[in-house]
Amino acid sequence: MKYKFSFLTMLVLSCFNALSQKTSSNEPKASFELTINGKKYELSENEPLKLDTTFSKPTISIKMADYKKFDNSGISFQYPKHMSYQFEQDYGYKLWTFNGNDLVVMLFEIEAKTTLESLTEELVKKFGKQNCTVTGFQRELGHKKCAGNKITVTLIGEKLTIDCYEVKLDDFKSRFIYFQNTLKDGAIQKESTDGLNTINSTIKFKG
Repeated sequence: MKYKFSFLTMLVLSCFNALSQKTSSNEPKASFELTINGKKYELSENEPLKLDTTFSKPTISIKMADYKKFDNSGISFQYPKHMSYQFEQDYGYKLWTFNGNDLVVMLFEIEAKTTLESLTEELVKKFGKQNCTVTGFQRELGHKKCAGNKITVTLIGEKLTIDCYEVKLDDFKSRFIYFQNTLKDGAIQKESTDGLNTINSTIKFKG
């Protein structure tokens, strides 16, 4: 199902009736875990680490972390390092996509007030109303209470779910985070479970 996140790109484009302009946005840097005398420190590629103590004959080890850190649009979180990164921008919106085998995460930033219901309706139209079931929910994302919709899609013998969260911060922009899971034999896969746990346990909001 190679089209799985292109549908959502088309969705945002159709909302604004604009021509797409892809722009560059630096992919999050690799993260490392540094251990000095048993104490762990986190650092990013090519960024200095300042320590407030000195060491005599320290024991040091370093390894690449299993995650990268995203920090943009008033939101930060860690995500599995194997997920590919893509950024798209058009007049009035930005879209960040983190794409795995069974999990796709999309963060929309729209510079206008937009409702979750209108975006859900457009997405259901793309997949076909007869192929979709929509259920509303109230959940915590990190420690922030969010309203959302769960879309279950059955199409060409395959099933996926899209959990759509509306994230309200203290500005005029609209933000939505979509978690799309590909189901196999009706079950969510380990990649999705691990990725969702990593993001949910590290996500932070500014404002």
